[in-house]
Amino acid sequence: MIYEIYGDRKSDVTILAIPALGERKEFYLPLAKQLKDYRWIVCELPGHNGYQTKDISINCYLDNLKELLDTLEAAKVHLVGTSIGATIIQAFYQKYSDVVHSLFLLDGGYYFLGERQGTKEKMTLQKIENFEEIKEAVHEFIYSIEGLRQQKYEQFEQYFLENYIKDAGSYRHHCDIDSYNALSREVDSIDYCLKKQPDIPLILLLAENNLDEYAKEKIKAFQGRHPLAKCSSFKTGITIYL
Repeated sequence: MIYEIYGDRKSDVTILAIPALGERKEFYLPLAKQLKDYRWIVCELPGHNGYQTKDISINCYLDNLKELLDTLEAAKVHLVGTSIGATIIQAFYQKYSDVVHSLFLLDGGYYFLGERQGTKEKMTLQKIENFEEIKEAVHEFIYSIEGLRQQKYEQFEQYFLENYIKDAGSYRHHCDIDSYNALSREVDSIDYCLKKQPDIPLILLLAENNLDEYAKEKIKAFQGRHPLAKCSSFKTGITIYL
């Protein structure tokens, strides 16, 4: 397991965070800096940012997370997950409910992805020889987002640039494509989402600019299944993390 500890290592409050598919543990660094009084344990997904493992199934990943918590003597944790991470933390809660204080779902995990048609696209490996092309594409994407302060634009741009690593004379995304596709297929074929209200706090945070009509209907269904859950939305998803 590849992980990083942010914040106050001696804090009595521990947060275990899982990033989105294709992202790195550093995704949570800005948020951890804002909430620096807590101990953050942020883990890489299988096949991401150098984390190689023979079994990339979510079930095996859950066991590895639990083993890590035991090693770090984290008896109780608050779980935070983004996108696929939001699905994974629900699976973790269902398997190891006795160690979970609360669940924070960020931009995902509120419905089974296998229900949605036309979203299953297999990723392919792309290698780019000229890093300037990556810089131009990332810059254009970042500055297409409205409403951020200049510091946040720069912070977000730097994070995305570091997603690319040099490999045999060219550049590629840090994520192993086979692992990416395997995890994507698994959450499309197995429903890990909670079916009823858990006995712990459940919070759903969403970016308004990511919500289409289908997603809005799924949010209503989520609220019906989880009447005690707190649901909030933001103008842009970037503000949640940065």
